[in-house]
Amino acid sequence: MYSPIILAACLIPAALNLILGLLVIARNPNKRANQAFFFIAFWFVVWSICLFFYQYPLVFTSVFWIKATYFSASFISIGLLILSYVFPREISEKPHWLAIAYTILFLIFISFLLVNQLWIRDVVNDPSKGLQTIYNPLSYLSWLVAAWTFMFWAIYNWRSTYFKLTSLERLQLKYVFFGIFTWAFGATIIDVVLPFILQDTRTFPFSTAVGIGLSIATAYAILKHRLMDIRLVLARTVSYTLLTLLVVAFYTIGLFLIGNLLLPTHVDGNQLLISAFLALIIAYTIQPIRRFLEQITENIFFKENYDSDALLSKLSKTLSSTLNLTKLGERVFALLEENIHLEFYSLLLFKENGHLSLDRIIGHDFIAAKVQPGNQQLGLLLRSRKQICIYDELPESSLKQFMRTNNLGVLMYLRAKDSLVGALVLGNKKSGDVLTGNDIKVLQILAPQLAIAIQNARQFEEIQQFSEKLKVKIKEATTNLETANQKLKELDKRKDEFLSVAAHELRAPLTAVKGYLSMVLDGDGGSVNSKVKDFIQGAVEGAEREVRLVNNMLNVSRIEEGRLVYEMGKVRLRDVARSVFDEFNLDAETKDLRIKLQIPNGIKDSVWVDKDRIHEVVANFVSNAIKYTDKGDISIALLQPTKTTVRLEVADTGYGMSEGEQKKLFSKFFRAESSAGKAMGTGLGLYITKLLVEKFDGKIGFSSEMGKGSIFWFELPLTKKN
Repeated sequence: MYSPIILAACLIPAALNLILGLLVIARNPNKRANQAFFFIAFWFVVWSICLFFYQYPLVFTSVFWIKATYFSASFISIGLLILSYVFPREISEKPHWLAIAYTILFLIFISFLLVNQLWIRDVVNDPSKGLQTIYNPLSYLSWLVAAWTFMFWAIYNWRSTYFKLTSLERLQLKYVFFGIFTWAFGATIIDVVLPFILQDTRTFPFSTAVGIGLSIATAYAILKHRLMDIRLVLARTVSYTLLTLLVVAFYTIGLFLIGNLLLPTHVDGNQLLISAFLALIIAYTIQPIRRFLEQITENIFFKENYDSDALLSKLSKTLSSTLNLTKLGERVFALLEENIHLEFYSLLLFKENGHLSLDRIIGHDFIAAKVQPGNQQLGLLLRSRKQICIYDELPESSLKQFMRTNNLGVLMYLRAKDSLVGALVLGNKKSGDVLTGNDIKVLQILAPQLAIAIQNARQFEEIQQFSEKLKVKIKEATTNLETANQKLKELDKRKDEFLSVAAHELRAPLTAVKGYLSMVLDGDGGSVNSKVKDFIQGAVEGAEREVRLVNNMLNVSRIEEGRLVYEMGKVRLRDVARSVFDEFNLDAETKDLRIKLQIPNGIKDSVWVDKDRIHEVVANFVSNAIKYTDKGDISIALLQPTKTTVRLEVADTGYGMSEGEQKKLFSKFFRAESSAGKAMGTGLGLYITKLLVEKFDGKIGFSSEMGKGSIFWFELPLTKKN
């Protein structure tokens, strides 16, 4: 007959350590610490099972099983040394060669003792003491010293790394160390010391009981200090396992007591084991069967027992993630229908205008006719100051009569910050039952959250509506601006057309005036005295200025409209610079200015441009320099900033320009002021210059400082044509 005490002493520690070992290795089978821990747990289970079969040798003999017991215990000591190399940190990828050599010698030594009966000699059944193991104390002591060497070696490894560990790792090590050595010392006392002193080996099976200390200490380290990251799985598994063991234990004990004390028949060990096995099956199958039956009754009678916490969690997520009022109501209704099963759902929303009036209804609209704005039924709905009104709990009143007439089960008011935002109207349960306490708790928690969600959704709607209005306003303003811009473009086009026509009309008479004046100066109409010549010369110069103005106006119009014809060809900038130098040298001398021409030897200056137009650009630079310079020098220089470009610079020592003038310099009709504060020129020269340079794929720029002069330049790509 099996002893319940021996069964519990051998199998319960084995089961607990097996569960813990499997959980650890399943969590991360590639981690060395997990592998070492599973190694120890596995041999602990083997050790416990061997002790059980030592007491009840169903196969082989007790001698075989006691030898297997000590052999498996040897592997537990080896596993302890392996664990010290990899937990809580890895000392090295592989154990030290000395540890491997010692392990091999240890296993050979133990095998030699066990095979040749130098240690375990026999197992006998003593009438007074029961099962007794006859052993050689000297061999037993030799094994004990050899096994404890592994443990002291492991202590040395942990001690050498202890101060390098983090505080968490040290705490992990303390708990695991406590569990392992509680088992090791306890097993030594029960298996070695007591049998030697008492000369009685009946204590052997109880040595596995101290292994529970290893399970408890390691489990505590896992639960409290994140050892190997399996806390949650372990907690649930252990709780369910303990529940199962308690059910089986109570069932088995009850059967044993009934069979032996109350009934005339005697319950033997085999019957007890079969009964315990059946209890185990019942414990593991009762939950699936219960869920299956609940599902059947739910489909037939709508009497499911839902998880209120899970439902509230889903409702909270829905309320916090939905900003569309219609979708908000529909999703809340779907969750309530999935769990509570009501006949209908309606969400009444009130206007935020300080008066009690209906804004809209989401869901079942049967009540719409009853609660139109101004209807007394709306006030009837809201007469009660309760947050939730349940038909079955209301006293007889007009409100209860109204709910009875319209088959209403629940009326729930939705208030947020003392503001009534709506009401949730629900039907009765489809099953005909009254609302449970669980149902009412869910609705009471839902009410304030739903009210806040409605406010948030309304504010979002307001923002969306404002955004739409803003889009319309922006679109209208954009359309107006585009219309105004189009009108401005048309006006600008008409202005250019007018300037072009005016220039054509002015050019002919100016040319005629200039021609006749030249004829007078040349004496074609008779001799002219010197005083009259001076007057006529001033008139000629004025006519020439007007002709240049007209030409500039015509050029602007032609360039902008793309009607200007260019005669492109290979031009050397040095020739253009010399031509402009000769043209303006006399004008410079008139103002006591000196023009300098700087052309480096060997510079490449061939460009592909219209010669007359590029001459006009350089002439404009030089003319402006003379116009805005009262004293000093003006230089015309050629430079080569890169291998593929050439630069022409015109520098003066004139007035310079302010920052405000520099920003407008290349604008149409802009004129800079002279030293006398008078704007000079037509304001078209630099504008035309910029257009022409860009037409020739060039760049134009300047630098200026008040009182120190200006530098105007343009760069053109060197020609690749012959």
